Amino acid sequence: MVVELFTGKTLFVCGAILFAFTAAATAQAQPDTFVAQLQRASQSNDRNAIAAMIRYPLMISIGGGVRIPIADAATFLERYDDIFTPELRDAIARGSDAIVIQPVNGELRITSIAIPEPAVAGVPATVPADEKSSGVVRKPETRRIAIRIGPRPTQVAGTLAGDSIDTFVVYLPKGKLASVRLERVPAGSAAIRVVHARTSAPLAGRVSADARFVSGRPTEGGDYRIEVRHLSKDDGPLPYMLSLTLR
Repeated sequence: MVVELFTGKTLFVCGAILFAFTAAATAQAQPDTFVAQLQRASQSNDRNAIAAMIRYPLMISIGGGVRIPIADAATFLERYDDIFTPELRDAIARGSDAIVIQPVNGELRITSIAIPEPAVAGVPATVPADEKSSGVVRKPETRRIAIRIGPRPTQVAGTLAGDSIDTFVVYLPKGKLASVRLERVPAGSAAIRVVHARTSAPLAGRVSADARFVSGRPTEGGDYRIEVRHLSKDDGPLPYMLSLTLR
């Protein structure tokens, strides 16, 4: 936790989530507990619990500076799916600065939310002209994706060159059932692998015989790496769809 004094207020950065406290409220504030409650509510999609953690009117920031006030809890619940996008839930799980929390009448409350830009997936990496002419081909960059919680899958489209690998990173909370399925490709043409980004331990659970489906419950929450591999170097570009669910 970082503490900074600025214009009579105390700013706490807890996992990069921003808190602004007056000196009088600091003694009553428990930012770590509040953040943990928010992360649990976000992961379980408990919209009523989150609505109760907000000071109204709530200011929502979207994209390039668009600001929308949310007048009350009823309005927030109506717009919940538009506000708590997979990208925002991923940001909360990782402790980003998308949420500002301040003391209100001696209790912590969410006072503003900045909705992150949607992840752009399925866009092949570009190769500069000078690299093409020199014969240097740059590997596609790892892409971060955010997975929504619930029965509806998060889908990511892509295209594999011959004998290539696309790599994605996704945050998976501990204990949730995660499933990753490779779709729209013939059996034997491509395979997936899901491993912990830091330890390279595979996601324990079920793997289909053709390695186009992986599921399991992470024993440790954190970033997981999804690798999509083209199994033939002789075939041309291979379009695919990656479907991810988290329950």
